[in-house]
Amino acid sequence: MDILNGYSEKMVLFENISRHAGWNNPQFGERVARRFADVGYEEFLVLPQGKMVSMLSGTITAIPTDDEASLFIVPSVERLVFWCEEMGGKVSSIERVDLRDWCVRLVNKADSLIVIQDRDLLFALSLACFKAFCLGELKTKTQSISGNPLSKKSGRGLRLVST
Repeated sequence: MDILNGYSEKMVLFENISRHAGWNNPQFGERVARRFADVGYEEFLVLPQGKMVSMLSGTITAIPTDDEASLFIVPSVERLVFWCEEMGGKVSSIERVDLRDWCVRLVNKADSLIVIQDRDLLFALSLACFKAFCLGELKTKTQSISGNPLSKKSGRGLRLVST
């Protein structure tokens, strides 16, 4: 997996969660992004007074009012945990595994346990939230995933378990 494909996979996941959650009012200090047709994504940091700075070029611009629908919030761990609680779920644990990976355990409103392990904490928590609240209720007792379900190329070794 090359770095750009991994980055794009994360951004696709973040965009889907942001749109599903209806997050459309970014606050000072949050990251937002937008997709460009075949090029990829550009991230921005939200500044005070309706401005944003490109994380790529450093250019400061006003947050475009006509483009706001194309911008999406790149979630933070804090935003995801609050959203999980709003949706009736609970992050039951976040643990470091062998000083290399993060293991996120999340219980959704149907009391299904979702376990995701990945090297990137934000990605692991985002994927757990996506599985719990964006894909609907789990239909099987145990389900194994080979790689990122958004792209079969990654081979990240993610797993989903429901009880």
